[in-house]
Amino acid sequence: PLALLESTSVGQTMNLVELREKEGENFCAAGMVWLCGFEDVSAALTGPQARTDYLGARPLLRESLPDTSRSRNVFLPSLSDREAGGAGDHGAFRRCFEEHLLRGPEVQKRRTDDTAEKLLDALAKDYRELPHDWWGQAFYNGTERGLRPFVTKYLHYVMFGIDPDDHERFKVLVRFYLGEVPITHYLWPRGYIDDYDDIINQVIEIYEESPALKKFEVKVEEFDMTRRELAALAVSIMRIVGFPGFAELAEGVTGAWQMPQYPGLDNSLDQKVVWDQLDLNSTEEVRQYILECARLKAPVQVSHRVSTAPFSAVMDGKNYTFPAGTKIAIPLALANVDRDSWGPDAYEFDMKRDGLSSKLLSFNSVGDRSTARACPAKALVLSALAEVVRRLGAVRQGVVLRSEEEEDSDSGSGGPAADGGDNNSSSRSRRRRSEGGGGEEEEEEEEEGQDRDSSLATAKTLFKDSAQDSAGSDRGDA
Repeated sequence: PLALLESTSVGQTMNLVELREKEGENFCAAGMVWLCGFEDVSAALTGPQARTDYLGARPLLRESLPDTSRSRNVFLPSLSDREAGGAGDHGAFRRCFEEHLLRGPEVQKRRTDDTAEKLLDALAKDYRELPHDWWGQAFYNGTERGLRPFVTKYLHYVMFGIDPDDHERFKVLVRFYLGEVPITHYLWPRGYIDDYDDIINQVIEIYEESPALKKFEVKVEEFDMTRRELAALAVSIMRIVGFPGFAELAEGVTGAWQMPQYPGLDNSLDQKVVWDQLDLNSTEEVRQYILECARLKAPVQVSHRVSTAPFSAVMDGKNYTFPAGTKIAIPLALANVDRDSWGPDAYEFDMKRDGLSSKLLSFNSVGDRSTARACPAKALVLSALAEVVRRLGAVRQGVVLRSEEEEDSDSGSGGPAADGGDNNSSSRSRRRRSEGGGGEEEEEEEEEGQDRDSSLATAKTLFKDSAQDSAGSDRGDA
């Protein structure tokens, strides 16, 4: 009972930080061993993992997992890698998921077609017209307009090909993702009470009938996964990780809530101060901003694995040995702010910090390095978030974004360096800003290089200067 009680809150970012400050880098909680250093977490994410029926620190109800009531368990987070004693089903089912919902040519086409553009345009319109200063306002908590309806429509259109104007299907999807169905349906023991099988089966049917699964064929190399099993897996992944993960990242980068108030900081940090200074036409700058937001407030705080052999860990100055079969927490949120790895300013916002892209753990990987456990939708999420930051940022800054043709022209003559560095030699960025309400526009030059650094004044300094007057609300951990 104590482990179950602890599991309900231990994985929240600030609770984890408090535990580490009190207990040290390694400790036991919620019936698990927590190895919190960056090196331990990195090793776990880049090596094979044995798993059990847990979601982070919380036990899952086996009967609620897809598709145990009809055939077999296909829930990826509870399946072990073959190299860690698994049957090979995890890799096979994941390949099937990615092939049909993320990597196909039709998926890539939908990411940038006219329908996706209209969804992004509608989001910018909603941002312009709805209150959006913090997460409790209409842009963030509406069910018909605003961010979360956009996330629902965008993901289901791009991944599944479901028409955003199909009102009957989206009535069900909105009810499922924005309304009455909590993830406790999947958790033990609450899943015995929170039974939502009826609406889950409705969503499964919608997915089975979607264009993405229309030509589905059973393949031996994918462990004979059926259309129904893939649809059931997709429902659980989308409900538990996909939709809330994307939505929380989008809320974070648009300032719905502020960054956590880590130890030693006087106030929560308002990332909108940095957002309002971004060069929205700089692909690299926008990406670094998103990654730093994700570092300080990871959408998934904790993962887990099961030890396949005895191991030792130092806790409170003493060495302890644990047997094979011990559940081990993988606290992404703590390792993302490990001062031994990130430096003494690990709790502060600095989108130009060394190693941000190559070391970030927020997508269940170390940068782009992992076994087959990294977020499969990372590329989709980052590209969509970049458009959200750019388009809503343009509303805030009153600027007109460069067209794709202009960006392509710039990239051919010295744009941002592909390795993450800035190529600022002698290029200049131009913005067109609307003056007053008369529609008169003028071009405004902005120096790059040192002048660009000066205009940002570095993200850390901006945060420190603005924190005293911050009046926003920090939502905390979901």
